[in-house]
Amino acid sequence: LSPSDYWGSDPGNLGIFTILSRFHWTLDEHRPGVSEQTLDPELLSNLFERLIAPTDVGPENLDRMPGGTYYTPADVAGEMVKDALTVAAREAAPTSLSDVELRGLFDENEAWSHPLPAKAAERLADRVASVKVFDPAVGSGEFLFSALVALKSALTKLRSKADAEEIIRRQLYGQDIHPLAVQITRLRLFVAMRAGHAATQSMVDIEEGRMQSIDKPLPNLEARIVCADTLETVADADWRPDHPHQFDSSDPDIRAALIDLACNRERWFYAYSEDDKQSVLDADHRLRDVLRTLLARKGNLATKELWSFADAQLFGNSQFPALTDTRLLFYSPDWEGFDVVIGNPPYEIPYRELNHSKTRKQHRAAIKRLKDEKRYKTTNVRDMFSMFCEVGLALANPTRGVVTMIVPLSLAFGQKERALRDQLSKRSASVALRHYDQRPDAIFNESPTVSSPGNSQRATIFTATRGASQVRVTTGGLNRWPSNERENCLRADRKVDVTGLLNGNGGNGITSQWPRIPTYDVKSLVSTVLEQSTPVFGSELCEGLGIGLPTSCRYFLSALPAGKVTPRSETVTAVESEDRRLLAMVALNGHVGYAWWSVFGDGFHVKVSDFAGFTIPDAWIDAPEDALDLGRQLVSAIDANLVETVNRGKTWRNVDFHSGRPDLIEQIDKLHISALGLPKEPLLSQLRIMRSNSSWLLASEGGEGLIG
Repeated sequence: LSPSDYWGSDPGNLGIFTILSRFHWTLDEHRPGVSEQTLDPELLSNLFERLIAPTDVGPENLDRMPGGTYYTPADVAGEMVKDALTVAAREAAPTSLSDVELRGLFDENEAWSHPLPAKAAERLADRVASVKVFDPAVGSGEFLFSALVALKSALTKLRSKADAEEIIRRQLYGQDIHPLAVQITRLRLFVAMRAGHAATQSMVDIEEGRMQSIDKPLPNLEARIVCADTLETVADADWRPDHPHQFDSSDPDIRAALIDLACNRERWFYAYSEDDKQSVLDADHRLRDVLRTLLARKGNLATKELWSFADAQLFGNSQFPALTDTRLLFYSPDWEGFDVVIGNPPYEIPYRELNHSKTRKQHRAAIKRLKDEKRYKTTNVRDMFSMFCEVGLALANPTRGVVTMIVPLSLAFGQKERALRDQLSKRSASVALRHYDQRPDAIFNESPTVSSPGNSQRATIFTATRGASQVRVTTGGLNRWPSNERENCLRADRKVDVTGLLNGNGGNGITSQWPRIPTYDVKSLVSTVLEQSTPVFGSELCEGLGIGLPTSCRYFLSALPAGKVTPRSETVTAVESEDRRLLAMVALNGHVGYAWWSVFGDGFHVKVSDFAGFTIPDAWIDAPEDALDLGRQLVSAIDANLVETVNRGKTWRNVDFHSGRPDLIEQIDKLHISALGLPKEPLLSQLRIMRSNSSWLLASEGGEGLIG
């Protein structure tokens, strides 16, 4: 490159540094810029997303390709971190401090107005300062950075001081299979540390275009942010790294070698000079040779994880991920597990590059290895996010650890994902869920600094607290929000206890779900519908009497006589008679039917199985006249309420009763709710909000009161 390539001022051929000099650069993340040219370090997140997708790494069987690679927006990561740290710190907080108040401790933008007695404050500060946070797929480092900000906020409020460097050294851990992701995360934390130094010291002088550092060197993060394949971790909380053969008693020689290696790697953090670094590297090579000698004596009893760890070069220029257990990478002789495991795992078939006709046998063998050798229980899900969640459960403290992940919405209802729901239920004392649609705004498409490629993934955020007691499951509804309501939507967190809601209703196809229920009034509605005797669909299809459900849905659900409207994409299901078809139409076309689908469907597709357990009110079976009359009115109103959409050049038809005949829908709603013996308000208003673009309002503090 020539000098003009760097500093050229020709308008047609500007140099790279000339272009960059026109931006305002800041070390403060997530802060409104002074102009559109303001760039903060979160730019690294977008850099990660755009560069990591086409990158292949390491051995051929370790490809992690683009399908599930999206960085997590700062606001989402920040809320998840505050949720997790609030749960992790709860045991040390005074009972007088509510969860909302405790959560404010971790919010850098919220003033602390809850002074505590000195001993109580110190006890809480000690707990905050001991919380160890691990991200098993660091990506751009967003979660670890958010954890750093939150922990620093809490310690500053409790102790009037906090050191970013010390928090990173003692409390933050991460790994990723992508070397580039690891480097970006380290850089992100370097910038955060430098920003912290600059806030308290005159760090740099800029003179004649030259920057001169007068501060101490930055530490080395290779032993904290590691390039490694998380799926090589044994997904069993009882596995111990210093046992020569999985569950045998601890081997003292191996234990001593692991302690020596861990202590030496601690020295790396502050190895500033080249001599210090070389000393640590030499010791690391020597100690790994010692470990290999010990393992050779064990023969076949030595685990593959220990052998891989002995061969893993964490320092230096290695671009290949370590293929060993996380508990070895961050070894501690008094290991109790991480206090918080948090992240956005990849949404991708494991070993996707082998999932082709010519290599299908190899793919099955690779998956079988994860199941047999690594003890994964969720390989049938066929998506890496489930196994990352399972790793989180294995690595979290078994009595109080917190696992929080953002995953596809299918976690809550998918049949394949049932294995993961079972693992979370069996190994957790509580599971709290938030659910997000992708219209009108999407959870993954927001960035404070640059536009990001859209990701239309509907998502669930779960926070599981490890423990042995019977699990308590709390949930919210499927949240929708316009972009100007995003901040309030993410903060809204009212939940409903759905533990055991569907117990005793076996055979209806929905008992294994975690339903998306926004309020206790809607929970009562679901329970009451389940108590009715007559399923909405029959068991046999009578000729000419089918009922058609649309194959997809957004804001209205139209159940029509099969084939009445064409061309229409619909699924035909059975009804037993014309009267039963009319009753089913009335039950399904109102807000009660839509709410049921919102609670048990996936937010877009409409399947007959979504309505397993949905019933016609007993009162309509006993006295059907009023409901039948409304059903006939629906049939008469079809032609006047046709709507058309064009998809890939083809025109499709549907019927929107909600927009064209709101009076008729209101009559249906009132009759339906009355037939179930429930009060009309606030339930009816809540059902209407569930169908709106601001359904998140039902999760806001006092949300039910807003509409009651």
